[in-house]
Amino acid sequence: MAPGPGWRGCYGGVGSFQEEDVTSTESVASTLRELLAVLERLGVPCQAVGGLAARAHGATRALADLDFYVPDEHLASIAEALSHRVVRPPARHRDAHWDLIFMALTWGGWRIEVAGADSARVWSRTEGSWMPAGIDFAASQVREIGGVQVPVMPVDQLIAYKRGLDRPVDRLDVTELESLHPRGA
Repeated sequence: MAPGPGWRGCYGGVGSFQEEDVTSTESVASTLRELLAVLERLGVPCQAVGGLAARAHGATRALADLDFYVPDEHLASIAEALSHRVVRPPARHRDAHWDLIFMALTWGGWRIEVAGADSARVWSRTEGSWMPAGIDFAASQVREIGGVQVPVMPVDQLIAYKRGLDRPVDRLDVTELESLHPRGA
């Protein structure tokens, strides 16, 4: 997947993005605003995860895509409402890292991956087994991204999630997030 437009070095502090690169900030903000409006209209809770959540909590690496979890039962209605944006309909996917149902959209130059939270499992290298994704929409932390309020995975859960996945990109995020969010501080 190609990285989104620009989007390097835009972070200005925990919970917000500084508009150093106005084009990229506006691009992701516009996409998020429109996507979240559709999900709200459909009554679908969501939680941003992956690089987007890491960025919302202070990580600075470039984004490759925008990742969200939603309840499994809503994937079909999202696909129907956004059929003109669907590049991969909801279907089971299993690889070395994930076992889940997900769909992919393109919007504003971004690839958006929306996965079903209820049945999602991630391979934990630290545990050596498949683990439930453990998404709790009520526990989401709302962070501002380009002026848009986005529910994101709580930082401690995100660190544990990424530590378990243990891909090179996850190790980068974990190192940066742990330096920004020391435990017990």
